[in-house]
Amino acid sequence: MLVICVIYFLIFYSYQFKNSMIKDGDKIISLIICIAYTLFIGLRPLHPIFGDSANYAVGYYHFQNGGELSHDGDWFFYAIMKFCSGFMSVNEYFLLMAIFYIGFTWIACIRLFPRYTTVAFLANITAFSFWAYCYNGMRNGLAASIAILAFSFMNRKLICACFCVLAIMIHKSMMLPLMSFVLSYYFCYTKLYFKGWVIAIALSSVLGGAMESILAGSGLVEDERFSSYLTSTEFASDFSRTGFRWDFLLYSSVPVIIGYYTVIKKGFRDKKYEILLNTYIIANAFWILIIRASFSNRFAYLSWFLYPIVLIYPFISFPLWKEQHKKVAYTLWLHFSFTYFMWTFY
Repeated sequence: MLVICVIYFLIFYSYQFKNSMIKDGDKIISLIICIAYTLFIGLRPLHPIFGDSANYAVGYYHFQNGGELSHDGDWFFYAIMKFCSGFMSVNEYFLLMAIFYIGFTWIACIRLFPRYTTVAFLANITAFSFWAYCYNGMRNGLAASIAILAFSFMNRKLICACFCVLAIMIHKSMMLPLMSFVLSYYFCYTKLYFKGWVIAIALSSVLGGAMESILAGSGLVEDERFSSYLTSTEFASDFSRTGFRWDFLLYSSVPVIIGYYTVIKKGFRDKKYEILLNTYIIANAFWILIIRASFSNRFAYLSWFLYPIVLIYPFISFPLWKEQHKKVAYTLWLHFSFTYFMWTFY
């Protein structure tokens, strides 16, 4: 990814958008990257370093040995696992999940960014959380990829609704971003959502850890796992830092600030972009309210999976600045550099 991003940085820094060097073969290049990335991560060895992959492997062996399917929780994901266990090895199953996870994201990028698919796809696969949710939080990652695909069909409501339901059946945490999407679709008041996001920061700062306890005991979500993620301190030592994560809040704010500049300051109106941006803002505001929870990273992902989409969208869709091709180059490079730094040195 480092090598590819350096190449694309040089291309975009040197050539304008209209240059055929960027446009010709764009989808083919993105497909080649998609296949290579999928094979690389999909054919990973079974090793504890890959986190929950080992747990999924245990569940897969359970089904291969005749284990029964439970209809509790995210049953459709396990139904797929049960079905595959009848004729696939666990390594082939992991490859299939990688094909779905990365392939659905690629298709969504084609639909959302038909002119600059490779740049949009690179922004996605070099995002801070993309890698981990292919081998660790596999259910959540697959559901998020399906949700992005659903959003790309927002103008075809039936197809969009079917993918939304499928995403929830894979992982029910997707109810938050999908409810945010529906709210944004029918009430697209971007300025109001910006204000709500700022208010969420103020409330979280003032209320401290009280918001986590309030939500956990509210009964709004009848899920023991949800409540335990909010209030548990058992695994606090596993995290490098807990408390109010100003660093992650700063990271989350970048698409919001760019969105504010694009929509409010510059006045560019694109309903598709505003719906996606508002979906991100609403889901991210929820995370901000519970930012002190030990597992708040899991709630952050419910907005962060949209991060690369709403980050890169204005740069390749609106004439915001002079020599904008250079701004695209810098944005893609900084976006990847953050991921590279976090995975290599943090």
